[in-house]
Amino acid sequence: MSGDLATPEVLIIRLADGDTPAALQARIEVQVGAANGELFSWIDARWCYLSGGHEALLKSLSAGITIEALCAAAGAAELLRVPLAELESRLARRATKADFLRDAGAAGIAPPGVVGKLVSADGRQVELDWQITVTGINAAWDLFDSTPGVLPWREIRVGHIDTGCTRSPMLGFHGSSSDYVRHELGKNLFSGFLPPPNLDVPSYDPPEEIGPFDNLTGGNGGHGTRTSSVLAGFYDAPDHSKPPFYGAAPGACVIPYRVTNSILIDHVQRLMVLAIDDAIARQCRVISMSLGGIVRYSRLADAIDRAYDAGVIVCAAAGNVIEEVTYPGRYNRVITVGGVSPVGTAGFKPWDGASRGEYVDICGPASDIRRASVERRNGELDFFIASGGNGTSYATALCAGIAALWLAKRREELTANYGEPGWRWPAAFKRLLKESAECPAGWDTTNWGRGLYRADRLLAAALPAVNSLHKEAGAMAPFDPLA
Repeated sequence: MSGDLATPEVLIIRLADGDTPAALQARIEVQVGAANGELFSWIDARWCYLSGGHEALLKSLSAGITIEALCAAAGAAELLRVPLAELESRLARRATKADFLRDAGAAGIAPPGVVGKLVSADGRQVELDWQITVTGINAAWDLFDSTPGVLPWREIRVGHIDTGCTRSPMLGFHGSSSDYVRHELGKNLFSGFLPPPNLDVPSYDPPEEIGPFDNLTGGNGGHGTRTSSVLAGFYDAPDHSKPPFYGAAPGACVIPYRVTNSILIDHVQRLMVLAIDDAIARQCRVISMSLGGIVRYSRLADAIDRAYDAGVIVCAAAGNVIEEVTYPGRYNRVITVGGVSPVGTAGFKPWDGASRGEYVDICGPASDIRRASVERRNGELDFFIASGGNGTSYATALCAGIAALWLAKRREELTANYGEPGWRWPAAFKRLLKESAECPAGWDTTNWGRGLYRADRLLAAALPAVNSLHKEAGAMAPFDPLA
């Protein structure tokens, strides 16, 4: 074992995609001979470690070749040495990948995508939710290189315009603050009565201590908690009573805005304008709106135009129950998201409850969704994971999470190819999102867009040439078939 005897270290190895400790050992044994026993032990689905005793054994077999050189020659993707006490402490505490990533100072490896399974340090295998696997989100996580202490998408800001949030553990809250939901940057724009109709007159702005928190009143209390969890949620129950929960971009920076207590927004569209403009000012690169109305509002369209020109990807729900797509999903320059439901273990079909038509750009999982939820019971808030969620709200939040992954993966290339954030950023995303979608034979593109978005294919796709991008017509212009 290397290092001072007072602070012994252990070698940890990041495996290449699809590799296993047994396969790595077999390649090493080709070089040094049989080791008689398992040299490496799993930490999680991408990392394993070599104990001191096995390191000594390899040294005796390798005739002077360093352990690092031996493992590198056998195809190890990365080698690190950490204090043995630190590794033992983490292995003792960490039963799941969620714990691994939630640890301050942990190695910060993206959540795994090993055939839809999560392999934990204690050998448990956990099913990932269907909305994660059918869209290839788990495979997209694996396209990121690990950086110690960092989630690659953590700094991508997503403006989440909804009913606000709650202090749910599933949203990273430990007491009054969250690891990634930045409520102190968000706003509560909904006072229970409407602001003046003239936006030049300051609207009601409640005291800062209130924040963008959902008080669970109205027709859709808790909706913002449910949708933001699908976007960026990150949780594992301490007793492992249920599978861990991951949103599309676990731990991405969510800035919540409370604009309503209902998913119907005809009466609060002025507040949505204020929220969009604030999200732009706070450098949000994605905006998610799982809300809808039946009346178009020119100032909301203008706000969407400002977001588009500022390089913000805007995701909007197609709507539910009624057949016609709702606003803001009917505007140009947004990603309008319809819904699919599961078929078997890996298939999908259009969800009967989703709005449809030419305005739909793409579809995402919209039924049988497991998500964070909250209820008030005996005067106390009860936070839990619930199954059976339905609605294009979830498909939209997932799409916003995928946008955060894409930006984290392509941020440097976007700047190099297109310059500072401008309309080409959302234009490139929308184009690639459609081109990389899964579109089965016989798919009705007139009603359901280009198919089901696939995060893994999207993140692997090269950026379009700058001169091939098309700037969409303004948000309220006639429907743009080229978009």
